[in-house]
Amino acid sequence: MSAVCECGVKHYKSGEIIFHDGDKSGYFYQIVRGTVKLCSCNHHIEILHTVMNEGQSFGDFLLFTEKPYPTTAVVIESCEVLRLCTINFFGMLDIYPQLYRELFKSLS
Repeated sequence: MSAVCECGVKHYKSGEIIFHDGDKSGYFYQIVRGTVKLCSCNHHIEILHTVMNEGQSFGDFLLFTEKPYPTTAVVIESCEVLRLCTINFFGMLDIYPQLYRELFKSLS
């Protein structure tokens, strides 16, 4: 991870890629506004895994495993996404331990 931890709300246009399948994971993403699809490609055929909307999050479980992203995140509808890097994500959980319960509910 780079020395600078870039966190905050980032704006994406329709069709932009947030991350690619195989990229090193390093962020928690929370959709503030807009729509994002998580997909992968198998022999040039797109496989749609899920569509995420306002209020939903993704990338969080990978921060625990330190594995690369298994899908590509593509913006369907222009959006604003809150990004928290690994350091800030775990810092938030340390300050607000009750969030662990909510996080594990969302992962199950």
